[in-house]
Amino acid sequence: MAFHWTIGIIRVVANVQNVGTGAAEEVKVKVSIEGEGEEVHYRRDLKGSKKDVFNLGDMAPGEDRDVSFYFFTNPMFGGRKVAVTLDVAEARGKFGTSKVLTFDIGRSVPTEEVLAVESVRERRGEVRPVRSELVDVDRVPSGSRTKLEHGLAVIFGIERYKYTFPAAYKARDAAVFYKYCRDVLGIPEERIYLSTDDNATKGEFEYVFEPKDTPREGWLKKRLRDPERAAETDIIVYLGGHGFPDLSTGEPYFIPYDVRPEQATNGIPLKKIYTTLSEFGARSVVVFVEACFSGASGYRKGGEEVLLAKGMNPVFPVLESPLVGKRTVVFTATSGKRPSNNRDDLRHGIFTYFVLKGLGGEADLDGDGDVTVMEMYEYLRREVPKKALEPPLDREQVPGILPDPKLLGEMADEDSGGEASEVRDGRPRASGGTFGAGV
Repeated sequence: MAFHWTIGIIRVVANVQNVGTGAAEEVKVKVSIEGEGEEVHYRRDLKGSKKDVFNLGDMAPGEDRDVSFYFFTNPMFGGRKVAVTLDVAEARGKFGTSKVLTFDIGRSVPTEEVLAVESVRERRGEVRPVRSELVDVDRVPSGSRTKLEHGLAVIFGIERYKYTFPAAYKARDAAVFYKYCRDVLGIPEERIYLSTDDNATKGEFEYVFEPKDTPREGWLKKRLRDPERAAETDIIVYLGGHGFPDLSTGEPYFIPYDVRPEQATNGIPLKKIYTTLSEFGARSVVVFVEACFSGASGYRKGGEEVLLAKGMNPVFPVLESPLVGKRTVVFTATSGKRPSNNRDDLRHGIFTYFVLKGLGGEADLDGDGDVTVMEMYEYLRREVPKKALEPPLDREQVPGILPDPKLLGEMADEDSGGEASEVRDGRPRASGGTFGAGV
């Protein structure tokens, strides 16, 4: 199948890796584009930011991070090639270097080649281009019948944190989840909110999840103000990053980019997110949480995992089904006292990897062309634990779901007047229905 360029927004992902033996301090990447402001236009994100410097922070030996941005050309663009320069620098000034990536926008190329382009690796002042490592889920399946034209998606993925260790692959998880919302679930781009790393501040969370009955504006509120339109809307939410519990109550909080984990109550309580989502009267709400809330960082030093907050023992949150609304389902990366995990061979969180595989059709357990909520749950419960136990990880991880699966069945019965509710209209019905992601 051939994919062709169109005059539109082009997303670039570059990978910066410390392949030396020592730590790199305060790594920064500056993006510049030849002809910027004339025929070619740069954007850091889909909200229109023009910030061209990415602060990657300190990078341990072997650690790598993705830098993603966008550019687009004028409709009358006269050239065939666009030159993008990445200048990499670190605090000591010894290993700074630059790399020019050239895009031939006049030829037909597979979409994944456009998104992968070349990566940048830094080693003692040398930069060598390598192919980005695309795994199977990064290639979005085509042919989905689902068209959620009234759907909304909110996606947060925080890999780099201001005050604590990175949450590996979470920005990448979010970027690929965005593509699945657009190309598999059929949600229009203008109805998808994506925020990663230093854009995913506490203020952004509060703006997006502003409660219904307040005088302030909010991203969801502005799109769900009309009750009739809200009743036709399916909401998909993805949260990828660190979580931490209130040490006195066990209540789980999601940690934005600019909040210290040891001050978790300054973060975003999951309870508030679930309550706000239920207030809008949407037809359905499905939430995916790629985080654990034990205080584990996923970052290892000297063979031992480092806690997000120094001097604190792991604690485990209190997760209760009554927190979610009647038409809300929450899939969690882990349950009980187990951490969520990533795998370098997958280049994703294990949970997110299989969520994407499931949305792409792998979770269609009965082969009827649709993926139901319960099929997704059963698929995740089967695949995630197996992958987490494989060497070299060898860990336990069991995904969870809220409310309890038994309650999902009761909710489906209520919605159908006592009959089993097997929805086949391509909508992600929370009450035991379908994602409609048949491919």
